[in-house]
This record gives sequence, C-alpha cells and structure tokens, in this order.
Amino acid sequence: QRDGAMRILNKANLTDKLDAIVTATDVENHKPSPDTFLQAASLLSLAPSQCVVFEDTELGKQAAHAGGMDCIMVEGDKLVFYPVNNVSN
Repeated sequence: QRDGAMRILNKANLTDKLDAIVTATDVENHKPSPDTFLQAASLLSLAPSQCVVFEDTELGKQAAHAGGMDCIMVEGDKLVFYPVNNVSN
C-alpha cells in the first residue's frame, strides 16, 4: 500500500532518487495483472520492452511477463534472469 511504501522509502531517504512510485493502492488490478508495472513504465515514458522488473514472488514474475517485461527474480541469495520471451519459466 502507498502509505507504508512511502514511509519506508522516506525513512531510507530514497524518495528523491526515484522518478516514479507506483503501489498497489495506485492500480485497480493487482498482480498477476501487469497494471502496476505498466503504470510505472508509462510514468517514465518507457515502453514495456525497455523495462526490467526485480521481483521476489512468482505472481510478480507473471505480472512482469504479462506486461511484456523481463524479470530478475531474487531467489535466496541469487538473482535469476527470466526473459519475457521465455515465459514457460
């Protein structure tokens, strides 16, 4: 939710380093719908193919791929790349 996210980002002094912030509060359809990622791309004036999503859940990866975006998954202590054109992963 936006309030919690903003509290965390402000406490970490990260808000001024971000060009766009989109939370579940800002979209009608949540993961695995790609709405959150598509809205962020739109705010940044980027095409989905120009974006990469960092995620830690399977629903997030599904949402990234549904939006036409590559996904880097945080899996334990590793980062694993899942390209959108290989959606069987």
